[in-house]
Amino acid sequence: MQTTVYQPDLQTLGQQLQLLFAEMPLGIRCMFKDDSLIVLGQHQSDLSLEPKQVLQSLERKIQSLQIGFTHRVQLYLQRAGQQEPYAQRQFLIQPPPPPPNPKLCQGSAKSAEVEEAWIPADEELSDLMHQLVAVSPTPEQSTALAAAGSESSEMGTFTPASLALLQSAIERVEPALLPGVWRDRQAMAMLGVAMLGFTAGVYGITRPCVLGSCTEIQTARSLSQQLTQTLQQANTPQDLQSAQQQIGKAVAMLETIPLWSVRHSEAQTLLKNCRQQGEQLAQVTGVEDLAEIALQKSQNAPLSVSDWRSVQTLWQSTIRQLEKTPVSSDLAPFVQRKLDLYRAKLADAEQQMQQEQQAEQILNTAKEAVKLAKAREGVAQTPANWQLVRGSWQAVIDRLQQVPSGTASAKESFPLLEAYRAKLNQIDQRIQKERSSAQILEEANQQALKAQEAEQNSNWQQAVENWNQAISSVRKVPVGSAYQASVDSLVTAYTNGLNQAEQKVQSTQQIQTEVDKLCVGQLRICNLLSVGTVVKVQLASTYVEAINTARDTGDTNLQAIVADHQLALRSALEKLASQLHLPVEVYDPGNALLDRHMP
Repeated sequence: MQTTVYQPDLQTLGQQLQLLFAEMPLGIRCMFKDDSLIVLGQHQSDLSLEPKQVLQSLERKIQSLQIGFTHRVQLYLQRAGQQEPYAQRQFLIQPPPPPPNPKLCQGSAKSAEVEEAWIPADEELSDLMHQLVAVSPTPEQSTALAAAGSESSEMGTFTPASLALLQSAIERVEPALLPGVWRDRQAMAMLGVAMLGFTAGVYGITRPCVLGSCTEIQTARSLSQQLTQTLQQANTPQDLQSAQQQIGKAVAMLETIPLWSVRHSEAQTLLKNCRQQGEQLAQVTGVEDLAEIALQKSQNAPLSVSDWRSVQTLWQSTIRQLEKTPVSSDLAPFVQRKLDLYRAKLADAEQQMQQEQQAEQILNTAKEAVKLAKAREGVAQTPANWQLVRGSWQAVIDRLQQVPSGTASAKESFPLLEAYRAKLNQIDQRIQKERSSAQILEEANQQALKAQEAEQNSNWQQAVENWNQAISSVRKVPVGSAYQASVDSLVTAYTNGLNQAEQKVQSTQQIQTEVDKLCVGQLRICNLLSVGTVVKVQLASTYVEAINTARDTGDTNLQAIVADHQLALRSALEKLASQLHLPVEVYDPGNALLDRHMP
């Protein structure tokens, strides 16, 4: 039977809803305000429910009670410890079906026009929640309610025992009334009670699975069988979605079967199984969402090591949750197929992560080698130094080429390879420049050595030529070479040597003129041998032979002439030494020193 509540006994109503809603971990509180029934469902803060489904189920329970004192209802859901509700729903209670004799109910039924449900203002909501939470049944009421619930009799007001109590109460009312009046009133009261019980009974037997066959259970069983087949053959998320729809249909049908139905226990068993399947399906669906995230993230490869580690964690979490599915579940075949797939995905992710770690290590080693190459490049001067720099950059390039392709590190190494190959080409050009510079400087140095050698031999004209060649060579050193810093100093040194040599050439020419004045006549007497710190004059061989011949003749006159001539030459050379401010040395044709004249 069904209980019709005609007075706002809110505490009892809350207890009845609590019993009817035992499958949900909700605490029910009720209050009446502004001709509307306010019902609050409260649950633990760590419990996650589907608000829409819970509110719809609560509405169906209240509709089944056929509350008589109002037809406007406001529902709320609230988490324990929070001030405000997080979900709400308003609805109108549907009126009961009309009694068999319309005359007995004339003017008693409310019109079915739609009224706007009461919604409290924001400033009233906190106070309303406080009032609702403060409502709680007394221990005596809870005990009585539990006893009533164990009898499964929502129409307890109209049981024979209740009628006897009601009749006893009526007999105690107005005992002074005349017997005829009392009989009339008693008859009317009993008739009203009977008609009310009859009306409720007619409504009760029209509920699903009360009389006749129970198509709801048959349909639910059929849906359950279809669900089992769907789950066993499921391969895609669409299959899971179809299964969820089948579970929803089955649950909705089974929930319509009232407590007074003889099939209620069977319906509750089916309902429990459907909900268990729904929970397992919801868990697997959530895992599939997690797997989809891992798949999408994997498709963005190549990934860094941290990204692959994240993918690995997603697959591990997916597998762990799927492994919790009981082997007896209808989802077991689907789960096993997914486990095989996801374990393969996990192995692939771990392999990719390992390869990425190796690639990252190689790349980091190459980056360290870059630091060494740059340090050597900063101090390189000679071709040998630059050759060492080239070897360092070549090692960097060789290392980068070892980075495995298809990795994030390989993607990073591509532009580095291009840049370092260009750097290696620059190093090669620099090495060539330094080699050319070194060769040019070597040639200039050789010319300078030849100039110095010519100067030592007082061959000033040759020294001038060598100095000019040395200066010309050193000025060919390429700009930017490490040797360029020494070019200016070398040019200065070579120019000074050139200037000295040119001065010596000019001085030698002047001395040559003076020597020619002394030595050139009908018979050449001497030749200028060299000019340096000492003027060297060499007697001509013809002159020496002439003197020796004159001496050998024995002609004293001729010998006297030769002696006078030699004295005159000696005197002239002494004057030349004084004039040049340089010593004058006289050598015979065999380069033997004969005489020296000091200035």
